[in-house]
Amino acid sequence: LGCSSLTSITIPESVTSIGDSAFLDCFRLTFITCKAATPPTIGGSDTFYWVDKSIPVYVPAGYVEAYKVAEGWREFTNILPLANEYTLAVSSAGYATLYLDYTVAIPEDVEVYIASSVEGDRLMMTEVEGVLPANTGVIVKAKPGTYAFVESDDTPANVEGSMLTGTTTSTYITAAPGHKYYVLAQKEGVVGMYRPKLTNGQFLNNANKA
Repeated sequence: LGCSSLTSITIPESVTSIGDSAFLDCFRLTFITCKAATPPTIGGSDTFYWVDKSIPVYVPAGYVEAYKVAEGWREFTNILPLANEYTLAVSSAGYATLYLDYTVAIPEDVEVYIASSVEGDRLMMTEVEGVLPANTGVIVKAKPGTYAFVESDDTPANVEGSMLTGTTTSTYITAAPGHKYYVLAQKEGVVGMYRPKLTNGQFLNNANKA
């Protein structure tokens, strides 16, 4: 209420309602980000009173139309899809795999590699720099922590010859006869690509993993 110096707000995905006059007189707002898939209920006509209704309002992709017809939100004329973002956790092993179905910028302090060939029992890797193309399985090297991979419209790097693939949902993969499958794992302190344990000829590939 009356925060005239406020230039932007981010509404978390857990928010289900916004009270009347919550952003009354916040006339310096330049954009609003609302991460809730379901448009939060607006408490009254004064919730966004004196807020410019032409500023961008970023909402989860796929829910733009829901916001355009929702009470209180439909007054805004520039409702846009929020860029996809995936948070990758890297364990103490220092490595992880990643597979996304949208193009992303590679964060700073992160190295990303495709599997380019196999020589004997060694996996040869080629680094990918800049922007990672969609539907590309990669190995990520970084210090333990979490890293945000944000959707990008920039030209992606060339990953021709990539050998890794993956799934965007947790999926049981059926091992085809004559084929060998490998997943990233750490055994006896050694990080590498190991054969997964099969159950009824299948193994589980976790969501967004290669």
